[in-house]
Amino acid sequence: MAPKKLIHTENLSLELGSKDNKVKILNDINLTIFAKEKLSIIGPSGSGKTSLMMILSGLMTPTSGGVLFQEQPIHKLNEDELAQFRQEHIGIVFQNFHLIPSLTVLQNVAFPLALSGVDDAEEEAKNWLEKLGLIKRISHMPTQLSGGEQQRVALARALIMKPSIILADEPTGNLDQKNGNIITELLFDMVNDFDTALVLITHDEALAQKTDRIIQLVDGTVTEDSAVNR
Repeated sequence: MAPKKLIHTENLSLELGSKDNKVKILNDINLTIFAKEKLSIIGPSGSGKTSLMMILSGLMTPTSGGVLFQEQPIHKLNEDELAQFRQEHIGIVFQNFHLIPSLTVLQNVAFPLALSGVDDAEEEAKNWLEKLGLIKRISHMPTQLSGGEQQRVALARALIMKPSIILADEPTGNLDQKNGNIITELLFDMVNDFDTALVLITHDEALAQKTDRIIQLVDGTVTEDSAVNR
């Protein structure tokens, strides 16, 4: 059976800047991401990796071209529809954690479920925190955690809605090697357990080799799309 398409882009381009000083960030990107696939996007700083991730998540709108999620053109959705789309299908893990500083660890993880009106959101959040070894930190504030602990909280928050895809932007970039390895192992274990697709943005070639496929971006253009041979 052929793999099922999850997301694909059609001649996706992005320009930023004023009318007289436009900068091309992405240039005619045609990319397919399959259900359950683990894909890495590599390339030098400024190559457009994060911009591509932001468009795939519906957080940015392309200048031209489109993004289809299960054949639905998400670039045509309004803000409310995009918020619903992200809530149902997208989990995002950022390099800088992006936890809500005024909420406890438990409240941060429960937040997506609570937003969806789930009655036992905090109970489900406790289950996730226990899986990730953070049950003793549930009442702590984000600033009371180490970097590795904060990223585990961010990982639990991204996965608690059981999204179709996780978009991870340099998830180990602010961590030492030991904590980076822990987060990497947890991330891959979790996406495998829940058959979640993964798009991993990284500068780490060794980390990219853990995925199924590697996309290389240079100056906003895909210069390589290759399967990883193991």
